Amino acid sequence: MKTVDLVYFNAGGGHRAAALALQQAIELQERPWRVRLVNLTEVLDASGKFRRATGLDPEDLYNRRLARGWTIGMAQELKLLQGLIRLAHGSLVKTLQQHWLRTEPDLVVSLIPNFNRALYESLTSALPGV
Repeated sequence: MKTVDLVYFNAGGGHRAAALALQQAIELQERPWRVRLVNLTEVLDASGKFRRATGLDPEDLYNRRLARGWTIGMAQELKLLQGLIRLAHGSLVKTLQQHWLRTEPDLVVSLIPNFNRALYESLTSALPGV
């Protein structure tokens, strides 16, 4: 049986909702695939350092702001996040390579476009052909 990993995180709700919708569609079509939901935050911070330091998961900060309607400046923050992702690219790739080697998926679907480069490079270097 082939294994499909749907990579998401819980910021805003749309990423996880898309993963769940794809999982449900695969089940309804009775595809012969095992679907795993992969929370990228749990992969990148498996030891929970951020949560221990702040008392919150990274997504919680974003979700609380959305819930309160505090959205001013989020477009600028997205640019900052994208810059931080670029700066951390090498580290992200190494962590993700280790994850792919441990879990060995047959197909990976990203539902978080800002991390696509790191996801792709880590996957193709760890498991060519996936």
